[in-house]
Amino acid sequence: SGSMMGLHAINERFIRSFRTSLMNLLRRVVNISLAEITSIKVQEYMASLAMPSCINLFRMRPLQGISMCVLDTSLVFHLVDSLFGGGAFPVDRRIEKEEFTQMEMRIVQLVLELVFEDLGNAWQTIYDVKFDSQGFEINPQLVNIGSQNELMIISRYKIMLEGTKPTEL
Repeated sequence: SGSMMGLHAINERFIRSFRTSLMNLLRRVVNISLAEITSIKVQEYMASLAMPSCINLFRMRPLQGISMCVLDTSLVFHLVDSLFGGGAFPVDRRIEKEEFTQMEMRIVQLVLELVFEDLGNAWQTIYDVKFDSQGFEINPQLVNIGSQNELMIISRYKIMLEGTKPTEL
């Protein structure tokens, strides 16, 4: 349908812009691709998220509802390693913690600022949206973004930092 084609166009513009922004931040090669656009019930999606998750809630004003930007936890670790000069092949870590450090959260904020700027620019040709942060959560069970049976649209991106395994945004 026309709205899905519009969503694909927004995603493609976002990917091009965000790839450049992330490469400038990290000073290394970044590959980003659209993994999928799908719809799923809120409860099914939230149940699919691991604990801890990096769930960032926001509004896209003047649109209705709350949106989420979920960063794969391994992506957060790869970003930290990259920004602090870690090797091109960071050690895979098992996630055995219940929250993120202040430094990890600061890096998440930096990346979110890029996401919001690039996503806003990608939407610009269709709708002028402004992003309004609504909070952060690590426990998917505590996120309340609507009825459990409501459908939500998910845009998944595969992100590969130079020398790492693919992760998702």
